[in-house]
Amino acid sequence: MLLEATRALTKKPPEPFREEPTDSDFLDGTPKRFRFQDKKVEEPFMLDTSAASHTVTEPQFAAIVGLSVAFLRELRRQGRVPHIRINRRVLYLKADAERFLEQHRNAAAEVGA
Repeated sequence: MLLEATRALTKKPPEPFREEPTDSDFLDGTPKRFRFQDKKVEEPFMLDTSAASHTVTEPQFAAIVGLSVAFLRELRRQGRVPHIRINRRVLYLKADAERFLEQHRNAAAEVGA
């Protein structure tokens, strides 16, 4: 009995069943499973890449304006920083970073005035 069990363990498993292809599977030489159906494919939504290059992520925006990400999030919650929310993703415009810095710039007193 031990000898039979050992033979059963060392025996190779049988080859998986492979169905032989028929002539109807190869109308143009391509197997049926690889043929694409003639469906009208709509053009995917393409984002204007020039507009996408104007957006930055939260850590990038924080680095541009010189703030921590946590403080930037607090300003965003207070509504003091404009942002774009797409589901859970938060994006900022580079122009808004420049505008934010301009709004918070302290003008130095004119020299000689």
